[in-house]
Amino acid sequence: MADGFARLEDREFQKALKDMNDQIKKVAGGANSYVKLVAPVAMRDVDDHFKKERGPSGKWQSWSEQYIKFLQAKGLSGNNILINSGKMRQSTVPAIGIKGRPGEIPILVNPAKTRSGFPYAQHHDEGGSAGKNKPRPFMWLSGAAIDKIGRLTLGFIKGKE
Repeated sequence: MADGFARLEDREFQKALKDMNDQIKKVAGGANSYVKLVAPVAMRDVDDHFKKERGPSGKWQSWSEQYIKFLQAKGLSGNNILINSGKMRQSTVPAIGIKGRPGEIPILVNPAKTRSGFPYAQHHDEGGSAGKNKPRPFMWLSGAAIDKIGRLTLGFIKGKE
């Protein structure tokens, strides 16, 4: 969680969530209630990345000149980067009832990044194979979102949320 942001898959972030989950399991309502509490914060943050066209290390790389010409020919040149139809952006949902790998607690999932989703979604978020696609990460949390989730988590564990 260096530099004031965390990728949702980062080991350090997942360890912190696992430690919190161990405490959350002791709270009535458990993990699903917790995800319902913090997922809206994470969803607003991820949505903001699409609007601002921004990853954790700065502005997303723009399209290639060739692709810009292609978009202009299709009448799509005014769209934000990664927002053509909105399907990829709108695919981010709370991970209620979804189990992560052992030791992980998913807060959000984006089915567009799966094999049955859009072939380009994972490439944009994490970078393409052999450098084909430049990464334009969107599934990450800003420092402000992490702080807010931390406050909500503390309240939840104390039974005040």
